[in-house]
Amino acid sequence: MTHLSRRLGSVVLRMLVLSSLAVASGCWIGVPAIGDKGQKCFADNTCLTGLVCHEGQCLTPRTPCLLADPAPDAAGACQKRACDPSTGWESVADSSKDGIACGVRFSSGGTCSGGACFMSIAAGTFTIGSPADEPGRYSDETQHEVTISQGYYMEATDVTQGEWQSLMGNNPSNFKSCGSNCPVEQVSWWDAVAYANALSAKEGLQQCYSFSGCSGTPGDGSYTCTGVTFVGLSCTGYRLPTEAEWEYAARAGTTGGTYTGTSTLTDSTEPNSILDPIAWFGGNSGSTTHPVGQKQPNAWGLYDMLGNAWQWCWDWYWDYPSGSVTDPTGPTTGSGRVDRGGSWDDDARHARAADREDFDPGFRYYFLGFRLVRSR
Repeated sequence: MTHLSRRLGSVVLRMLVLSSLAVASGCWIGVPAIGDKGQKCFADNTCLTGLVCHEGQCLTPRTPCLLADPAPDAAGACQKRACDPSTGWESVADSSKDGIACGVRFSSGGTCSGGACFMSIAAGTFTIGSPADEPGRYSDETQHEVTISQGYYMEATDVTQGEWQSLMGNNPSNFKSCGSNCPVEQVSWWDAVAYANALSAKEGLQQCYSFSGCSGTPGDGSYTCTGVTFVGLSCTGYRLPTEAEWEYAARAGTTGGTYTGTSTLTDSTEPNSILDPIAWFGGNSGSTTHPVGQKQPNAWGLYDMLGNAWQWCWDWYWDYPSGSVTDPTGPTTGSGRVDRGGSWDDDARHARAADREDFDPGFRYYFLGFRLVRSR
């Protein structure tokens, strides 16, 4: 079975079992990123050593304190909110959103615009692919050394339905009832790169892609082009990650099947102690996407790198080299663009850092989404 056909079998089966269960709102990540709510504060508003009192709850602060954070204003756009250095929490009028923080966007001070927040990824060298004895691995995951010579910023979550709607004026998603904070899906690779250019244009940044022979409207199923040229990794605007950048960020310095360890289970029929805390996959999703950021992030602050929705990458699918490489961007031609991470629809073997899939760039389906990066 080829890398493409092994995935399409699941597509046909899942067409018959769809449902939508989750709801969300705003531009918020759904997991506290600074502290966890615990016991109530003492009468004098103090807590045990190492904890801080915040609105009656003793909290364990995480570091660093975020200096700015997104919160939806009256129009639904994101705006800065101040962080209280004494507690590590920001002050938000809506207490239901307290402590739900988005991470640093592009600078140590942190800013937010358009609802998306980005984490800083430092340059480094890692081993891409999987060892021969990793459960669920495929033969196209040949291990080799990759150097990422330039740091970049990666979006902390998948692009959401709300972000897509705000910028592009439509919503291609199958799971619309999941809500605006759920990943946008049913987007083609062409849709994704069009979105990246549109966001760059909106923010006055360099557009990373130039297109030829385009027709249709991104997001409505009609959009396609005959050609695309990538400016390169020096581009200062938004773009899709390369396949190497994606796996480097997904691993966040780890070497196992996932960033919390290697699962010995490869299907979705049993409880999975490795995947359940970090990913929505076929074993726990209820056959639907879920709001972004509800699962545990990796060490670099990235949510849903595994599961929820597949993520398009820049590269054409290719056979890995056997030797070390620096800043690979894939071949110049091919038949399928790479997608990574697995989805709500997939078995555990696809929710692995090394798993590779690809589809025709015009293909769109309800398990396909994306997230963006920017070079530093």
